Amino acid sequence: MSEADEVLKALLDLLDDFERGIAAFKKRVADLKKVSAPKYATEAEVKKLFPQELEGYLTFALEGENWIVKPKQFLGAERFAEIAKIVRNAGGDYVSAGRESHFRIPAK
Repeated sequence: MSEADEVLKALLDLLDDFERGIAAFKKRVADLKKVSAPKYATEAEVKKLFPQELEGYLTFALEGENWIVKPKQFLGAERFAEIAKIVRNAGGDYVSAGRESHFRIPAK
């Protein structure tokens, strides 16, 4: 085996170690999110997260283990940012899916 082949093999081994480390890290983060994320059992609990002036722009539906929060109309950048911040603080996230885009908040 040439020196170049040995170097290449060493680099590929390092890359494999790095990829395993990243996968382990992602799993750990996902596990921590499951444990630490607050959960909301009722629609009323979810609605309480939002100021009344924003609540009117949204629909709420329980789907599986998540509350799905969808806008009724175009929100604009400012409202969208405010809603996204509230959702993130509640342990949720935004799912970009074209016309089916929505916010997702963990339910009990």
